[in-house]
Amino acid sequence: GAHVWHPAPVAELDAFLNRSDSASVLAGGLESFLAFAYDAVVALGLGACMAEEMGSLDEPETLLDSIKGLDGVAGLSGPIRFDAQGTRDISTSSFEMTNIAYDPNATLDAGVTPEIRLRVATWTTGEWTFDSGNPFRYWGGSEEAPEDGIGARLLSMGMLGRFWGPTETDLSERSKLVSALVAVRHFNARNGSYAPVLNDLGSSCDVQLVPLPRHSAGRASTGIDQYLQGRMDGWDVLLGAARSAVSEPVGALTGIHDMPQCSYWSTSPRLSDNVGMPTFGRTIPSDETSSLTVTRYIQYHGWDRVGVIHVADTYGNGYADAMRAECTAVGIAITTVAVEEGSPEAILSAVNTMATLDMRIIVSVVFLDALEAL
Repeated sequence: GAHVWHPAPVAELDAFLNRSDSASVLAGGLESFLAFAYDAVVALGLGACMAEEMGSLDEPETLLDSIKGLDGVAGLSGPIRFDAQGTRDISTSSFEMTNIAYDPNATLDAGVTPEIRLRVATWTTGEWTFDSGNPFRYWGGSEEAPEDGIGARLLSMGMLGRFWGPTETDLSERSKLVSALVAVRHFNARNGSYAPVLNDLGSSCDVQLVPLPRHSAGRASTGIDQYLQGRMDGWDVLLGAARSAVSEPVGALTGIHDMPQCSYWSTSPRLSDNVGMPTFGRTIPSDETSSLTVTRYIQYHGWDRVGVIHVADTYGNGYADAMRAECTAVGIAITTVAVEEGSPEAILSAVNTMATLDMRIIVSVVFLDALEAL
């Protein structure tokens, strides 16, 4: 029959990476789930060998019984033994307990939540072994338990935005994440460097913020999915989203779930709907305000015609609608053209339209990625 390679017992996962016949396959590093995947293949193969020896390889029930019959076989994840249901037996199961605590002294790198992660215990052979070199740490990194056994009131603050990615817009978003994390540090430390009111909180408030960022990728569907997962993780409040196109559907959900939400970048006038989004707020002005100021600027110069090229989403459509209302109110003729996001061809077509109309004053409502093409 075919040759079946039976792996030698491996005590440490790192040893497996050093094998010449496997390093190229798992060059990215070996995690416990990869070890389980590897051992699942070995279990299926060994079970098939045992069934073949009995002449019953074509009988699924015999093959399953053969796999369940593996007892203490040394695999990449350790000894393998199955219970009667075919699940790995607790006697050969391994777990690690990781202590995660907020670290107020951590470096605030973009996309990294400031926290302490320490392995404090390991479960093997049916019991816990505690790491004496890594004692359990409480909020803020202290090894001392809070006097009342409860400590500060921890408020889980979900953060939803376009935090990771290679584009100019992504880089701009990461800078906002860093700013928010600095604010978390200052709030928790009652540091009033930029917001003097924090100096006055003192012991009157024991709330500490726990930042939990999630990446929306700038898409409504992803934002909704990340919000729902964050809510399951215990978010109490939400910072974000960034794009209006994400804040609108997420805002409807936070309204249903009674979760306070505050955005720092969503400007669409449609987000001022207190009925559909009763828990939504923002620290940035609405485009109803910015379109008014732009119209007043155009009016000051005496320009009586203006074109608007805008991205075809909640943000761009809302801005164009607000601008149209303001211009119409003061007798300024306005022409708007919507463009698909990420399409240089759509930008070129919109510019050609404006040129055909001999439009000299153009307001662009697009993202950074489209400015070069525009």
